Amino acid sequence: MKAATSYNTKALDSTIHRAGVELIRNCDLPPPQKVFKSGMEEKLELLKALRLSQTRAREAERKAAKLMEERDCLSRAFEDEARLIFCYRQSVKLLELRVSKLQKEEKEEEEEEEERDKNGGSGGMKWVWALAICLSVVGVGFLFGYTCNDS
Repeated sequence: MKAATSYNTKALDSTIHRAGVELIRNCDLPPPQKVFKSGMEEKLELLKALRLSQTRAREAERKAAKLMEERDCLSRAFEDEARLIFCYRQSVKLLELRVSKLQKEEKEEEEEEEERDKNGGSGGMKWVWALAICLSVVGVGFLFGYTCNDS
């Protein structure tokens, strides 16, 4: 059992070591073994590659910052639009409630009018017109009577 465990540990260590080496590597830089065995000219080449790598890293950071700023701007715009849409929806719901209330009131008024018409509710108006006509006839009679008596 110990042999199997030590074998697994060694395999795991070598896998971790390889993964670590892969993380250290850069496309611009040579492998670490070559750095320690190289001469002065190769070290200058390595420094140039390192400078180029740092320049690319700074450019990548600037691009990432710009993309994050654009993302935040878009996110705020979406939130603003969502709030505006929510306000419009609430306004539409409120208007629908008002319309339904007015329709209900109108329907009730129509039903009341029909009820009055059936029960002779407009008969009061007929009496007013009849009284007005009678008074006008009486008024005309008084006018003729007054003019006839003066002469």
